[in-house]
Amino acid sequence: MPDVPPEPTESTARPYRYYLARAARNLSGWRPFSFYLLFAILIVTVLGLGIIRVRDDPRQFALYLIVLFVFFFVVMARAIIDCMEILRRNFAERERLYKDTLGEDEFVGRLARSVEDRHESH
Repeated sequence: MPDVPPEPTESTARPYRYYLARAARNLSGWRPFSFYLLFAILIVTVLGLGIIRVRDDPRQFALYLIVLFVFFFVVMARAIIDCMEILRRNFAERERLYKDTLGEDEFVGRLARSVEDRHESH
């Protein structure tokens, strides 16, 4: 007869619910603006197909090209801004993680004692 795993108690089930709720909050949270610009790129690409019909009229052709290039540069600038925001958040999270672990004197003391104990046992 196979061993039946014990029923989860409140203390063992709580972390799973916590992480699921946290993941759900993150899904509806912050997204870079360039994420939404991806949809706009599709729309502008479809609308930009009109440039094929106006090849004979230089003014309309130039207007289409100007609009497409302006949109392209706006998307690129916004992507760079979003990249900087993502890097800033990453740096802040790394700093917080460092302060929570190696930045705490108590943790560093316990770590040093553990290393000394292992070193003495060998």
